[in-house]
Amino acid sequence: MRIHSLIAASAATALLSCFSTEAGTLHTVPIAATASNATQETDLVVNGEIVSEAAVRRALVYREGMKYLQRRKMQIFIDNEIDSRVEAGEDRAKYEVTVAEVDAVINDTRKTIKDTYPTLAEDVVLTQNNIESLSDWQAQQHQTQVFNKVFLPDNPSDWTEFTRNAMKSAMPEEMIDQFMAKMQEGYDKRVEEGRQNDPSDPGQMMFKTLMSQSVIQALEERADVKMAADGIPLEMAMIVDGVGIPTDQVFAQIRGKVGPADWESTRLWLAKTIAVRQALKKADELISDAEFEKLYAEREAQYAESPFPLEVLVQNWKKFPSMESYRTYFRLIESYKKMIASEFDDEHLSEHLDRANRLLGLEKVDVEVIWISAYDVLRKRWKENGWELAEKRTKECAQRLADGEDWDVLIEEYSEFWDAPKAQGADAANIPQQPQAQNNKGRFGPLYRNELVGKVNESDFTCFLTGTSVADQIFFNVPTGSYGGPYRGERGYYIALVKNRIPAMRDLSLKVANERDLIIQDYLSVRFNEFARLAMEEADLQGL
Repeated sequence: MRIHSLIAASAATALLSCFSTEAGTLHTVPIAATASNATQETDLVVNGEIVSEAAVRRALVYREGMKYLQRRKMQIFIDNEIDSRVEAGEDRAKYEVTVAEVDAVINDTRKTIKDTYPTLAEDVVLTQNNIESLSDWQAQQHQTQVFNKVFLPDNPSDWTEFTRNAMKSAMPEEMIDQFMAKMQEGYDKRVEEGRQNDPSDPGQMMFKTLMSQSVIQALEERADVKMAADGIPLEMAMIVDGVGIPTDQVFAQIRGKVGPADWESTRLWLAKTIAVRQALKKADELISDAEFEKLYAEREAQYAESPFPLEVLVQNWKKFPSMESYRTYFRLIESYKKMIASEFDDEHLSEHLDRANRLLGLEKVDVEVIWISAYDVLRKRWKENGWELAEKRTKECAQRLADGEDWDVLIEEYSEFWDAPKAQGADAANIPQQPQAQNNKGRFGPLYRNELVGKVNESDFTCFLTGTSVADQIFFNVPTGSYGGPYRGERGYYIALVKNRIPAMRDLSLKVANERDLIIQDYLSVRFNEFARLAMEEADLQGL
């Protein structure tokens, strides 16, 4: 669901043996042991290297608490700007936001939520927009209103040179004067008509959000921000322009929503990245700090002029929880790339062409998937005893399928893929919404491999972390007309029915430079994930 316009900014056991059904063979795979319901308070040790629980907490902050960390960083930006203006003679009270101002916007938005999504509980709508509680909403709204008073006051004549320059960087130079004139014209008209800028108006909120993104980018570019990779003390999650943000303060805000699976996967992330780093260092292939910074700067430069910044690629598409985690991954995979550079020849790449042609040549699989979830997708939290209950329901579903029960009956009864309802009411037409492909309980229809990855809650990040992919099992391995699974994935269990396959549009050629580059990228990703799996398999691990 996207309603952002409403709210501003292992031991393994197989469940079943293979069996035949009318639709074909159910190709089962082992399901990993259920995660523990208790967090581990023992140190993690990887080949003698100790990772303290404090380091795990900071990694959890980077994984589950980036919203709070970013909010604290933004508050430092705001406070620093206000302090500098007060020193220059301005009244600090000019930038104060009252409880009444915050409540006015929240109450208006609540009414809009009720009118627009009458079938959904308010907390579901809020959670789908990453608002976890009323106090969280109030804090976000308060900061948004202060930010606007400081950087985007209603009267464009009051914008500082910094804000004007931020706008200039976001659009062609020949458009800036026209943009500013339109902004001023709109403000003057509201004043003439006796209307104030309405911060709860969806259109104005969306416009302010778009403008604020340019200002935030400019603030980020001028700031000195340090995180774990920069060698800051363990007790700090971030240092912004010399001001530290303690790890424990941010961790306290997320502790209640962090479940056993989050602890487990975060410890796995730390263990895996350390084991891979150790293996690369042992092979004398780990790139130096200087080489890493050079390569990372080059990667950032590739996206500098793109409409999609590197952060969008990393966090929205590859689904890394933070840029910090991506930096760690980037150094490891670039080191491995150097290590196997000799394999990027015709002999090795030819062996990879079958997969590459199916993936990059855009083969499609017409698939339906039952998702039995350990995760409450509406409220974005783990269900109580979620994995145990999901495993039990998966066994029931798979057994009924084996007994010949109708697939359509089972997908309706068991599958937990969900679609947000369409906006209703008088305000619906004024609410910008991005069209989304419908899940239809898991009746997806024809999908490319990368589309299927997203549907089953996987990503480049999870494929590296777990070393497995439900999407790849289904896309590459399940025959047409057959069932596949049950598979344990990131948030539950999956059973698939592959109804049909649409062949790739064409085969790729190693003789075409850009196609060869794409093949190399996929070859590298597959080989690196296998290298990481072996590094973990060979490591002496304790506390995992």
